[in-house]
Amino acid sequence: MLGRTLGGRYYVTKHLGSGGFGQTFLAVDQQLPGQPFCVVKQLQPQSTNTFILQTAKRLFDAEAEVLYRLGNRHEQIPQLFAHFEENQEFYLVQEFIEGNDLSKEILPGSPWSETQVIDLLKDILGVLSFVHQENVIHRDIKPENLIRHKHTRKIVLIDFGAVKETVAQTTCTQGSSSRTIVIGTPGYMPGEQAAGKPKRSSDIYAVGMIGIQALTGLAPQQLPEDPTTGETLWHNWAQASPEFTAVLDRMVRCHFKERYQSAQEALQSLENLRQSILPQTVPLSPNQLVSTVQPPSRQYPLKRSQVGWHFRFRFFIATCLGFTAGYVIVFILFIIFYSIDSRLRLGVLDTYKDENVLQIVSAFTIGTVLGFCVGVAEWLVLKKWISEIAWWIPASVFSSTLTNATVVLGANAVWHQAIFGAISGTARWSVIREKTPRAIWLIPWFAMSAAVDRLDLSPVDIETQAGTIWPVISSFTWLVVSGSMYLGIYTFIMSWILRRQ
Repeated sequence: MLGRTLGGRYYVTKHLGSGGFGQTFLAVDQQLPGQPFCVVKQLQPQSTNTFILQTAKRLFDAEAEVLYRLGNRHEQIPQLFAHFEENQEFYLVQEFIEGNDLSKEILPGSPWSETQVIDLLKDILGVLSFVHQENVIHRDIKPENLIRHKHTRKIVLIDFGAVKETVAQTTCTQGSSSRTIVIGTPGYMPGEQAAGKPKRSSDIYAVGMIGIQALTGLAPQQLPEDPTTGETLWHNWAQASPEFTAVLDRMVRCHFKERYQSAQEALQSLENLRQSILPQTVPLSPNQLVSTVQPPSRQYPLKRSQVGWHFRFRFFIATCLGFTAGYVIVFILFIIFYSIDSRLRLGVLDTYKDENVLQIVSAFTIGTVLGFCVGVAEWLVLKKWISEIAWWIPASVFSSTLTNATVVLGANAVWHQAIFGAISGTARWSVIREKTPRAIWLIPWFAMSAAVDRLDLSPVDIETQAGTIWPVISSFTWLVVSGSMYLGIYTFIMSWILRRQ
């Protein structure tokens, strides 16, 4: 398909995606000045069954008719430029919307604030209200089908390939109802839609689930259901006022009769909510309004069930691998340095062997490498549970370098190490202090662990057992046991810190 010219004017340049009934391409209109981009949708029936072919053609014709009517009357719906058949294949040519879909904004583990979610829902419900007034049900509202326009910053509703007139069932001449095709996306599709009987409130259910997804940072499939009522359980994962919680609950009720019956009704509830519970503010400029719909930087502590053994296992293993990788890299670096010094006869080792220069350089090298490796390993795990913590890596480098350097510089006393450990804990606390209040406990933990590290608690007496291999084996065993105990306690502390109160 790429490189073809359709309808004598639309040159296909890129494949955008595919669905149950066809594929979507990016093309340029060769007959308009500047050759602007457009979107070409090709209908591809998946069966030779007569009913399926007729249904596919009906959906295609319905989409063309609805898009032409809706797109010309609302700026948040793509315009229809052409509708044609070529080589027994059907094509729609639509306006290309420049921007990113909401799946790029609503990210896993990054919940939005209540104000931001309300603004988002109002934007979606505004255009959906117009769609419903035109007796149209979208049937596939999801983050991927909502694009934020690059210039206007408004939400554009796309992919009306699943549109359906409100009169969903027509009576045949024999008196039987015509069959319908189930279209939608699991997680955003309520029960009546899955049964082939969509309502206006089915679209409202999808919008409500998008709001819950943005508010919790969890996909619909990750949220449990009440085994008795079938209602979605999401309150424990969100920070929201009781009034807004009630609005979302009504939008996603299991039974369609208990939901808002129109987008306008849901929109009015949000308008009333905004006036009653949110503080009155000075009207914002268009540029200021853009910032109110961006994903927030703050993330709240996670629910206890979200930070369980899965997190502890991954964090423990990651930290172990970080230390191992760090020591291996340090060993390789010293081998390389020794080889270069010996082969080139630089004499660096001989010149500075009696001075502290080599010890200081070694301490900084070991501290930096270990801190970086451990920091990266821990960050790779933590970022799946809590967002925007890239500074965890430099904090780890700072902590490790500080600890190693102070020992070489003579700060060997237990109280010295306790102070520097507290400084190390403060560095890590500063990274996640806005994410969880319990992060303050990192300071006493690192202070205590640094002080204990300076105590000689090893049960192995190397001097009395010199000349045998037993001291080596015993020392290694003690290192493994004590290190595992330290990492185990550290892991449990981190999981406790990330939990919600």
